[in-house]
Amino acid sequence: MFLFGHLIDAYFYASDPLSLVILFLSGPVLVVCLLPQFSLVLPAIAADRWLTPVDSWNLTRPYRGKMIVIDVVFPMLLATPPALLFFAFEGVVGQMFASLVSAIVTVFTITALSLAYREIVEKAPPSD
Repeated sequence: MFLFGHLIDAYFYASDPLSLVILFLSGPVLVVCLLPQFSLVLPAIAADRWLTPVDSWNLTRPYRGKMIVIDVVFPMLLATPPALLFFAFEGVVGQMFASLVSAIVTVFTITALSLAYREIVEKAPPSD
């Protein structure tokens, strides 16, 4: 409750340094903790199958580490070069090159998530 209270305080009254640190760190922590668990919902929708967030949470539970790598680490590693290119080259050329590389990174990330979905769903026990 203490953390939640500081998060609310930081959102409304962002003057306390501890509240600012908690606010700054809460986003990445929530992304690392929640995104990998719920990330199978979108590939299921793309495959025209019904998968609730609870089902996604239960299916990804044994694969939590792999899903963190697929949903957080892999995209961050692939997105770093476009960000550096954007700052290295100024002007339209840098923006175009960074956009192209970002599009390629997005394709690789979606492919990795789709392959993870297929692997997890194939290994899942049949549901009632």
